[in-house]
Amino acid sequence: MTAAKGKALDSTLRTGLDEQLEIDSPQTLVPFDEHLVERARSQWQFGDWESLTSILFDTIQHHPDRAKLALFVAAGHLQSGNVHEAQQLLRFATRWGASKTNLARILIAGVHNSLGRAAALTGQKVRMLKHFESSVGVGTPGADIRLLAKARQNEQLAQIDVVAKLLALPVSAPTGAAQIARQTISKTEYCISLTFRLDNAGLMNMGFNSNKPDWVNAKPELLEYKTENNAPMYLVSNGNGNFEKPPQDQQLTLTADTAYLLSGTIAQQGNSKPVVWLFQYAGGKREDSQSVPVTNGRFRLAFRTLPHMEALAIGIRLAGEGSIDLKKTVFTLKEQNNEELIAFFEEKISKLENSSRNSVENSMRQLEACIRLQHYLGDETILPDMHKWPISPDFGVLLINLIEQNVYDGIIEFGSGTSSLIVAKALERAARRQNGSAVSLLTFDHLDEYAGKTRKLITQSGLQRYANVVLAPLESWQTKEDEPFAYYSCGETIRAYRQEMGDQTRRILVIVDGPPSAVGKHARYPALPQVLAACGENDCIDFLMDDYLRQEEQEIVRRWMALLDERKIKYQHIEFNHLEKKACLLRLNFENTEK
Repeated sequence: MTAAKGKALDSTLRTGLDEQLEIDSPQTLVPFDEHLVERARSQWQFGDWESLTSILFDTIQHHPDRAKLALFVAAGHLQSGNVHEAQQLLRFATRWGASKTNLARILIAGVHNSLGRAAALTGQKVRMLKHFESSVGVGTPGADIRLLAKARQNEQLAQIDVVAKLLALPVSAPTGAAQIARQTISKTEYCISLTFRLDNAGLMNMGFNSNKPDWVNAKPELLEYKTENNAPMYLVSNGNGNFEKPPQDQQLTLTADTAYLLSGTIAQQGNSKPVVWLFQYAGGKREDSQSVPVTNGRFRLAFRTLPHMEALAIGIRLAGEGSIDLKKTVFTLKEQNNEELIAFFEEKISKLENSSRNSVENSMRQLEACIRLQHYLGDETILPDMHKWPISPDFGVLLINLIEQNVYDGIIEFGSGTSSLIVAKALERAARRQNGSAVSLLTFDHLDEYAGKTRKLITQSGLQRYANVVLAPLESWQTKEDEPFAYYSCGETIRAYRQEMGDQTRRILVIVDGPPSAVGKHARYPALPQVLAACGENDCIDFLMDDYLRQEEQEIVRRWMALLDERKIKYQHIEFNHLEKKACLLRLNFENTEK
């Protein structure tokens, strides 16, 4: 695709955005080519990217089957290297009704095609054909894969031959290993310096500055930091510490449109994991960014420089309080060859395909759970959009089952939201059924905005009698070993709640879905010791941990069990691994529940 054509499409897309392009309104009926979608499908199957990219956006948006057409054209742009145009078309396709399944299929198929082309460049004919067959099969299920894969192979080899002839022309720009452009102290001063090991180019020191200088204390071999309210801060290889702007003094120059691998070790101690970012700039602005979390002190980020990249910067995201040993922190950067790339992406695409299948199955389960929830809540209570709230629909069904099957004298929740509405409705139905005194939910939230949203939900559904939403800002709390935490200011409120139940042994459900992990390591751990301190030692307490899919929540539950073992409190350990985010239930003093 020519640059002029790319600019024309981009201009059309931008104009369309300004005019809203009837995205959110019914389509305008205009003449259209009824065979266009089938023709685009054939062009996609054959790999005729030039024909696909020639389809104008105005033609796409007025077509009755515009979502499907936009996906095919987007795939053509992706294979032609027009990433910006492809991204915009994919966004439009989604807004026009393209399913996640079809979106995943077209993207996975594109990766297979790229891997097939890469295999062709290295002379691996069997691997090449396998990927072309996978591309056609994933993108258009039910098609004659062998026949179409042969046609795709011929078209792609012809395109590669044209590119190869162009690449054979003399070029003046250097290629190969990373090229170093060292900075002098007189130009830019950096608060810290980290060691970079460059492939075939030895070692260099790269300087980093913070976007929040007041939050860091830089020493020759140690960086100490403490952010306000656990807000994030960045160390960026940029003189002003601002990752939104390109660095004025480039410390590292890489070859454009080339695959690299950035890896290394960050010797950090603190209450939250660092995240490594890579920023690319073009036209004086940030054009692309990628990130990867640091796990057990190590990270690995594969990336490709943009064809029009003008500058590059590396960032480290930190939050909370901690330190970095600068001497033990080392980054490695090397160019990836085709073999490494093919192996890396084949592993990724395999995971993506499995994820796509699992995603469809999970979506069906969550849809079924949503229907069950809405039926349970009744017509007078409207279930909010659960994709914008913390819990999954199947966790909501689990809450209902627990409340329906057990007679709880009290329910405490850490982290309010849709779950609060579901619990309040279950308590209302239980009260009507038993003709007894009402049990009320006590739910905590540390943010006024979300506490207010939950109150509004409860009030709109007429369930104020069955839920008390308490704003409980985070405060300092320590274990007996003086381990510090930031947790809800909830101790006195829980004690008063328990006293209202009387002196008898009571059965209580505790739902643990907050605070967020960004607050600090094992942020939800204080829930169990806080409740134990406020309740009777013989109370039967069920602790339900949401988000048990995450390693940190699993570690918290193990710490809880160790504490219970130390105090000689009997408990049952039950896992709900069939849920989308998994959950875990610890039933304390369960032998006292039989009446």
